[in-house]
Amino acid sequence: MNLKLVEKVLIGFIIGSAIPVVLGVFSLITLINLDDMNKEIIENKAPVIKIADDLIDTLLAQELYGSRFLLSGKNDMRLLFRQRNIEFGKLIAEANNLPGEINPLLGKIAALHLEYNELFSKRFSLIENPSVEEIKEMDNDILKKQESILSLINQLSAQTMVEHNKKGLLIAHSVDRAFIITVILCSLGIVVGIIATTLITKNISCSIDKLKFAARRMAEGQFDHVPQISQRDELWELATEFKYMGSRLRQLEALHLDASPLTKLPGGIAIENVLEARLKEKKPTTFCLIDLDNFKAYNDHYGYSQGSELIKATAAIIGEVVTRLGEMSDFVGHIGGDDFAIITNPKYNKKIGMAIIDHFDNMVPDFYEPADRERGFIIGKTRQGETARFPFVSLSIAAVSNERRKIENHIEIGEIAAELKEAAKNIQGSSYVEDRRTQEVMAS
Repeated sequence: MNLKLVEKVLIGFIIGSAIPVVLGVFSLITLINLDDMNKEIIENKAPVIKIADDLIDTLLAQELYGSRFLLSGKNDMRLLFRQRNIEFGKLIAEANNLPGEINPLLGKIAALHLEYNELFSKRFSLIENPSVEEIKEMDNDILKKQESILSLINQLSAQTMVEHNKKGLLIAHSVDRAFIITVILCSLGIVVGIIATTLITKNISCSIDKLKFAARRMAEGQFDHVPQISQRDELWELATEFKYMGSRLRQLEALHLDASPLTKLPGGIAIENVLEARLKEKKPTTFCLIDLDNFKAYNDHYGYSQGSELIKATAAIIGEVVTRLGEMSDFVGHIGGDDFAIITNPKYNKKIGMAIIDHFDNMVPDFYEPADRERGFIIGKTRQGETARFPFVSLSIAAVSNERRKIENHIEIGEIAAELKEAAKNIQGSSYVEDRRTQEVMAS
């Protein structure tokens, strides 16, 4: 029994090979059938459902940019409207190119969308010489056309989901049938190979128990545990791989926690997940995007180490203020670099933002040398390489809330916050900018 594990298994296989061969052939045929059904789900049904969701998002985004153009008259909004139109067409083409039979609803959706674009084009032409009655009638036509498109897309999604579920049920029935037949064949195989199996398992059970214990310890978070196996077979080789697996598990755990190594605050993935969850639950939510102004000049002047200390001090101020002035469900995250995020209730965001600015502005002079503190600025290089004066590092805080208008997802709220942050950065010194635009204004 000092053979290699593969040789031990080969002996048992030879003894009880007849029925396992039959079982293998049956399993292979079953797997091929299941694979064919699964491919149809993966390559056709699931993509159609995903495309249907994307069509809805694209259509709503197109309507949003069209409304913004009618409100502001800015050509960049009209360009975004056209880009969404192109994306809609690409999604239809992608759905038509999927394997399998083309769904006739796709052609109807494409035709209605063409009419929808024509209505918007006519509406755009009235922006310079509007007629109240004509505009009202045309807006109603656009809304009805949009509702018709959304209805067809939802019908497409529902129809595909029904087909998807039918395939899934068929797979489940096939698995049940295969399970019963497999149990019968395995039972016969057990009878034939029980003696050989007993002899082999007695020899290797000790090593397996050690591997099971090591796996349990790693599942509990003790990634440094390595099983000690004396027999120089494949199980011994597997045991030596546990050390590498433990190291990888530590890395994956750190990635899962998504914490910044500098501030220990949750990172971008955690921020997106928390924000998306609150928006889906329709909770009153404010997203505050915080950025350090003039930080690059400070980092270049004083060095990476001192810059890291300023980042950590900023994180501490944000955390302390949110804990003191916010509520238990508030969330603080470190997007990366000198960017932070706060997710709070609209009742608290302004109070929190102003308190953070007050604490930060009182703290930041301590991070400058006395001579620089007395001057009130440092000398550094711009991104173009020119020498310039840089004021003390300050904060720009942009706050976006779903209190006054509906916000669909974290991407939309992030885009609005980024736009506001750029406006805040144009204000000298630390600044707090809040989005006060309402849903009615944005849709008119």
